[in-house]
Amino acid sequence: MSATIRVILLTAAMAAGTAAAGWWMVPLLALAWGVLGHRASGAFLAAVTAWALLLAWQSFQGPVGVLAERLVGVLPLPAWGLLATGPLFAGALGWSAATLGGLRRAPRVLEDGR
Repeated sequence: MSATIRVILLTAAMAAGTAAAGWWMVPLLALAWGVLGHRASGAFLAAVTAWALLLAWQSFQGPVGVLAERLVGVLPLPAWGLLATGPLFAGALGWSAATLGGLRRAPRVLEDGR
């Protein structure tokens, strides 16, 4: 299976997992991704894409634009920057968890204490 298809499948799993069980599915799935030996950049891309798709879907369900405009009055960010923080946060979660999952392949320290 190609790397692109694997990332698309991880994106779908992260989006479905987040919608069904919450945000913690992103680091959980990314950790498994890293343990399986895949690159952390794939987990980052999948998490950002999944949460951007969920945000776009939610924008059709409720007034996301109105919320962003009101929050811009409080936070020193443009509206697009405010909306980008959610997917970028998911990407950071995905990347860090996949990186930690990949550490299982790291060389071990001598076990006899030397």
